[in-house]
Amino acid sequence: MAKSTLPPKIPGQAETLQRAISLLGHLTKVGELRESRRNELIELIGACPSPKVAADWKQVLKEYSKR
Repeated sequence: MAKSTLPPKIPGQAETLQRAISLLGHLTKVGELRESRRNELIELIGACPSPKVAADWKQVLKEYSKR
């Protein structure tokens, strides 16, 4: 995948990586996050993307989690 599809940060622990994937999935499906979850996502990956970008980042992080 192109570098532009990478989030600013990638969580280093499996638990936080899975949480980021979950939040990105929710953002992709619903289109928005509550402020607390938005802030959590920003803390985990460094940004809160649009739903379209969230779908791309979710795929990248899912592939990364398989390593």
